[in-house]
Amino acid sequence: MLIIILIVSVPAIAEQNISTVCTIDGMCQHEEQIRQLITLIPVFIGGGAILGAIAYYLFYERTAPVKKEADAALAVSLMEKDESKILHKLVSEGGRITQSEVSRIDGIGKVKAHRILSKLEKRGIVASEKYGKTNMVKISDKYRKLFLKD
Repeated sequence: MLIIILIVSVPAIAEQNISTVCTIDGMCQHEEQIRQLITLIPVFIGGGAILGAIAYYLFYERTAPVKKEADAALAVSLMEKDESKILHKLVSEGGRITQSEVSRIDGIGKVKAHRILSKLEKRGIVASEKYGKTNMVKISDKYRKLFLKD
């Protein structure tokens, strides 16, 4: 819409600003050249818009969507060994597990489970809530779609 307004209004504005100081017999020697240039202004504006659109189409970077499995694998690879063990257990149990079950994973006791779950909770990967005398640990909503196949 702006381009159409420019194409229509620029020649009219330019014609109003033509100086008639250097006239000989009422005709300026440069007036004809200026009128020709004024009539070409819309062509330059339109051509520039078309060239800009073509350049955008040719050089716009199209990125392929990243697969969910690649994102999940990358996230797990950036975790510590025990964190990834807990996350694998969470995923295999459907995204929900008690903290006491986490402490029964090989190499992870009650204290270590508490510390690791606290770190994961601070990073927003898991969320925990009271569940009797223990806690229910869940994959947070933010990461649920990444790790679980609903």
